[in-house]
Amino acid sequence: FLHPDSWTVDKEKAPGIWSSLWSLVTAFRGVWQSRQPSKRRFPRFSHDLACQLILSDRVHKGRTKNISFSGLAVVVDDDFTPMSGQGLICLQEITLKVALIGVVRYRHQTIAQFRIDSVDKGEGQWHALNLSSW
Repeated sequence: FLHPDSWTVDKEKAPGIWSSLWSLVTAFRGVWQSRQPSKRRFPRFSHDLACQLILSDRVHKGRTKNISFSGLAVVVDDDFTPMSGQGLICLQEITLKVALIGVVRYRHQTIAQFRIDSVDKGEGQWHALNLSSW
């Protein structure tokens, strides 16, 4: 039921050695490639603003690293112990109610990442600050 020359047709369509090696390299590159962060709904933009973190009755001083409508990262100046729950971040005339997402220690710096639950004070200034980066 097969064509008498069917084995030659399949051989001509088979990938060459370079195509096979390229596929292997591509597969390994995908495994060892650094993982890209997932795309954010609201991209974060670099802003360096002095701020105060108020978490569980402790006040920490820091500087914002990047901000967006939905979250921000803060480089904490003093010794910072992560606490779960909500807190406040005060920037100039803006007060944000935040929840701690995670803490990264990088090159003698502590970077705390927060999700913004609400803007308690200075909502207009917060939106203007975010829109200034666009």
